[in-house]
Amino acid sequence: MRGTYPSEMRVRVIGLVEAGTSRREAAEQLEISASSAIRWMQRWEADRTSGPKPRGGSVSPLEQHAE
Repeated sequence: MRGTYPSEMRVRVIGLVEAGTSRREAAEQLEISASSAIRWMQRWEADRTSGPKPRGGSVSPLEQHAE
């Protein structure tokens, strides 16, 4: 697994799609997976966020009782 794409790539995909390019065409032009472009656009349309989702670290419900 490769890790996260740079934020610039996400912004470029959003720009291309909003200019009229399909999500799959934008992915092909930028040489990324179509599924990434589709997910990024879904997130953009839902909450206008282009950054990656937070990763890792869930907190145990018992953490508040650790003391």
